[in-house]
Amino acid sequence: MKHTSTQTDARRGVKSDHYSLIDLEKVAIIVDCMRNSVKDWNFLAERTFSVVIDMLLSYTKIGYTEMAEILSDLNCLDIKTTRRWSLTLIESDDPSIILNDKRGGYHLKQLYELLPELEIAAKEFAIRETAKKNCSFNVSSLAKFITKHFKELTGLELEKDDDIRSHSAIRLDLTRWGAKWKKNNKRPYFEGHEREDVLKEREKLVEFLVENKQRFYQQTYSGDLVEWIEPTEDEPYIILTHDECCVSSGEQQSHKWSFGFNSAFYNKNRGRSKMLSYFLCQHKYSGLFELSSEEWQEAITAYPELNNKEGQNFEFDENSANASMEPGKNKDGYFDNEAILKQFKRLFILLKYKTIFRNHKIMLFVDNARTHSAKKYDKNMLFKKKRN
Repeated sequence: MKHTSTQTDARRGVKSDHYSLIDLEKVAIIVDCMRNSVKDWNFLAERTFSVVIDMLLSYTKIGYTEMAEILSDLNCLDIKTTRRWSLTLIESDDPSIILNDKRGGYHLKQLYELLPELEIAAKEFAIRETAKKNCSFNVSSLAKFITKHFKELTGLELEKDDDIRSHSAIRLDLTRWGAKWKKNNKRPYFEGHEREDVLKEREKLVEFLVENKQRFYQQTYSGDLVEWIEPTEDEPYIILTHDECCVSSGEQQSHKWSFGFNSAFYNKNRGRSKMLSYFLCQHKYSGLFELSSEEWQEAITAYPELNNKEGQNFEFDENSANASMEPGKNKDGYFDNEAILKQFKRLFILLKYKTIFRNHKIMLFVDNARTHSAKKYDKNMLFKKKRN
């Protein structure tokens, strides 16, 4: 009775589809771990190991070129050397002949044994770079750092532009230092810091809002429906809030190197994005701040320059001071001081023509951002009096 390969694998307790998860890079890391674990590993051991791999690969009946590439990826001796030794072993019929030339009896000192300060600097660099939000650290960047630091320590110039340490060895270094190559997920977004002065000002603001809550438009919920409570005292307030919001695709690398004790936050601004700088209203008839068609016609009659909807690499929304831009098109990839001040100037002009804001005081909340430069305006511009 014939057994299929799946049946044979099942008898051995191995599923054949598991082999699809094995790649040569993982095998190379395991081989490097083996070399590093043997303290007296020398050229003789390297030659014996390489010949064994060559003879095992011969049973797979793969091509000569592919075998050469596998030996190279595993950092073994080249296939010409291993093939000569394989033929020697076959012709002599004595496997121990591989030990007879007594070569490789010396111990070759490793790079970090000669320059221990280089390993310390490399490890510090790896920890520092993996803690960044932009997820830019990789084996290649560490290899370049090690090569540059090696030249600084020794004053030597390499004949070629190759790195002083191979990528396979660096992967082993990272594993030995405690780093792990894992999926780039299940990490929080960065939300900022709470400064002491900001907390004090926030407490003052909350106290003011609570003491004067009867002068503001408030929301209440009746089941799933939102109901508005109108101000019951004289001189009612309307709250305007301003903030920027960056809407991005959130593209992230699937995997990253990470030290368990120092995991980075996500960087939200990866991939294509669009930045919005909007004004929100705390009023039952208005959400985003904008004028109606009639109000807009009245405004542009008095201020024709409002028809210019484009600023410095940003564009105003229809009938509004709200604006948007694509990050990266201006110098900083962000709303700069000039753009923010231009947006607020436009807001102060349009406020005069918002009918539902008349006979109200305006309270404008702006977050504490570096792009919001101070500029003097007449406070009376914010009071909306009834016009004839």
